[in-house]
Amino acid sequence: MQYLDRALGFAHTTIAPCFTTVASSPPLLQDFSVYVLDLDAGAPTNSARAEMIELLRDEDTETTRIVGSVLLIEERDPAKRQPVYAGRYMMGPQFRFVADDVYVSPLVMFQMKFDGKLHKFKHRYDAAIENHRVEDVTSEQILNHVIDSFSFYRMHAFTDTKAW
Repeated sequence: MQYLDRALGFAHTTIAPCFTTVASSPPLLQDFSVYVLDLDAGAPTNSARAEMIELLRDEDTETTRIVGSVLLIEERDPAKRQPVYAGRYMMGPQFRFVADDVYVSPLVMFQMKFDGKLHKFKHRYDAAIENHRVEDVTSEQILNHVIDSFSFYRMHAFTDTKAW
């Protein structure tokens, strides 16, 4: 269980503050509602949010877990939030436990208009590092990944054709 404690420690001391920084961005808050959802606090009362968290965590195993907090950015325009998952961008840290090492990578999820499906993207904080130890991930890498992946969401989530 020590590995889970290390993952939770990193999630609370590094990832959650980064998500809180994003959630307090005045330019972002002009067009979006931003939430940092604590996974230990139970399921959100909003069913779409709760279902997205459940889908994000559907790969949890003994050696792979999403713990700590997830970042949720929602379009303020209600028309963009239809159907159910549209207009919602979610990011969470996925931890992998191998021997005594704890690795982390970001998972991003949002619905794409071109096929109406929810897509989950497994990324890396640094493209050159396949297994990124929690001790080596920086706040700057986390924040840069939020910016990069949210920019991708903004460019492609509402297009009628597959862009990649």
